[in-house]
Amino acid sequence: LAHACLQVMQQHLCFNICKLESSYVRNSEIADLGERIKGCIKPYLAYSCQFWTDHVRLMPFEAEIAEEIKGILLNEKMLFWLEVLALLKLMSMVPSMLSIDKEYEEVSVAARDGIRFARMIGGAISESTPHLYLSGLAFLPKNSILGRHLKARFPKIPRIVFGGAIDWPSLQLSIRGHTGGVISIAFSPDGKRIASGSHDQIYIWDAETGLQVGKPLKGHIYSVTSVAFSPDGKRIASGSWDDIICIWDAETGLQVGNPLKGHTNWVTSVAFSPDGKRIASGSWDETIYIWDAETGLQVGNPLK
Repeated sequence: LAHACLQVMQQHLCFNICKLESSYVRNSEIADLGERIKGCIKPYLAYSCQFWTDHVRLMPFEAEIAEEIKGILLNEKMLFWLEVLALLKLMSMVPSMLSIDKEYEEVSVAARDGIRFARMIGGAISESTPHLYLSGLAFLPKNSILGRHLKARFPKIPRIVFGGAIDWPSLQLSIRGHTGGVISIAFSPDGKRIASGSHDQIYIWDAETGLQVGKPLKGHIYSVTSVAFSPDGKRIASGSWDDIICIWDAETGLQVGNPLKGHTNWVTSVAFSPDGKRIASGSWDETIYIWDAETGLQVGNPLK
């Protein structure tokens, strides 16, 4: 299926696939865009564009597949693929789609460039897809792999002749969703998720896509000042200005057991032990508590 998807994309992806006449018109203002998408992006092409990387991940490394992927990512087919995803409103999924195994070497490097490019122009081309070519290409950093391979193929596009980016910026992604100040964040041990604490709730995010994972974790009544993943990534501990510690199932978002109570002032920090069996918490009451992570019971006396 990986071969088939890549072949479909190679044969059927093309420039301006839905024959959009102007970059001055938003996608939402094109009355017949839905019909154009149905007529021009056939189901087999839509499927291939969305799921080809899933099929690649399910198979062992093959040099032939690597060459086929390079045939997409390192020439104009990359842009035509992004064009289809923008029209299908799937740009937010590009980072997860392009998380390709490191065994694919040059392909993996190009894929990381693709992720950066998609994050940079995803919002703009979802609003007006022709700007993938008119604006997106112009802002590709000079030293990026995509910049070196793609700009020469579109010689008539606008170009930045002074002050253009040389390399990709350090900022990878901005995640928005909280309605109040973000006080604490933590990565999961595998680096795939981020937990963030704000006013009375915790959000979990996909670290690649920036998309929210599940619903907010609600249980605290005041700001969440500290969050920590267990070493196996299955649980999250949180401390709050409500003087308590909560433990959460990181997959379901459900609270595990009762809150851990003992502190008499704000809990400002929480941490799991390396084996995940203990939780330590620090508070403005000038104490440190150690808890049994399974039972929620206090272990020994507070450390003062």
